[in-house]
Amino acid sequence: MEVKLTGWQAVAAIVVVVLFGGYRLLYAGSTLETEGKAAIEEWIANEYQRYHLKRTDLSQEEQASLLIDAADVKIESLSARGGPSDTVVRVEIAPNRAHPPDMSYTQYYRMEFSNLQGWHSVRDSTALSYYLTLF
Repeated sequence: MEVKLTGWQAVAAIVVVVLFGGYRLLYAGSTLETEGKAAIEEWIANEYQRYHLKRTDLSQEEQASLLIDAADVKIESLSARGGPSDTVVRVEIAPNRAHPPDMSYTQYYRMEFSNLQGWHSVRDSTALSYYLTLF
């Protein structure tokens, strides 16, 4: 089956495709500061907790206190590059007592956006990847 779009049908099809792409891009950008930020904060909190759970130099009380502090991660700033299907995010983390000493306060993560699932697939990335991503 062959579909031919001519005249007003072709224009209408192009407008629909552009509107859908624009909506997806704007919606992804508007939810990055809320849904995306929450996903990254959860990811960082888990990294903090894994670090402190591995430590053997702490008493149980100290470890429990640090695990509680690790759950309270705050992001000072968030900037993103790339499209909704492949976004590299630069995150500046606020100081926290549970912050691991070998971890930088500026981190880079790769994320994806889906209209159905929202922001997901947080994984580590690099500064080079962030700066090379243009759109």
